[in-house]
Amino acid sequence: MPSGNIIVQDGEEFEVDSPLEMLPGTSITVEAGGTLLISSTITGACGQMWQGIIVEGNTGLTHSATDLEGQGYVRGFSTGKIEHARCAISVHGMDTNGEPVPGTGGGYVKLSLTTLENNTTGVRYGPFQHANKSHLLAVNFTTTDNYRGSDEQIKYLDLIDVIRLNVDACKFKDLRSTCTIAKLPIGIDAKSAGFKATSCEFDNLRIGVKAEGVGPSKGSFAVSSGEFPSCI
Repeated sequence: MPSGNIIVQDGEEFEVDSPLEMLPGTSITVEAGGTLLISSTITGACGQMWQGIIVEGNTGLTHSATDLEGQGYVRGFSTGKIEHARCAISVHGMDTNGEPVPGTGGGYVKLSLTTLENNTTGVRYGPFQHANKSHLLAVNFTTTDNYRGSDEQIKYLDLIDVIRLNVDACKFKDLRSTCTIAKLPIGIDAKSAGFKATSCEFDNLRIGVKAEGVGPSKGSFAVSSGEFPSCI
């Protein structure tokens, strides 16, 4: 049966290892200290969109290489897939208007060969003032003719006030057979955010990389060995 809201509490671990359908508007919330593992498909039920995964954190704690205590943690594997969500993964708490809740950034997300398909936003990072140890490796961000969303701007990676995020060998592709220029996605949309994108492919997008509010306090940004075929 399709699922309602799911909450992964502090100290709990929840693994999606078989297909999971989420009712329209529902979400999976990973509270600070909780862990979500994704090794199968999470999709929207009833032919509609679901809200997505919300990863809560604590902006007062740094990201340690060995200790994630106090931060929500999401790990996506090569067999994992998130589709038909308004925002596949929001790395911050959200208010009723869908805006980041102050003090809840800092969640830790590690995706390796995971697919994020037909989501209005792929991954959105909210404000976090410490070096971000999250890592996106060979993630496939795609949009196909099966996209269920509205005319809202599609953004595969939305960064808001984060520092030193690593994005490696990811693919950002719009595979739809027909789409007007105005409705094509943005690959990376960074606002006052620092990141490093290495060996990524941005294909058939309106904008591959958009960066605003760049400054040394955020680490600025670097894009190396990238490919931008058919971008406007």
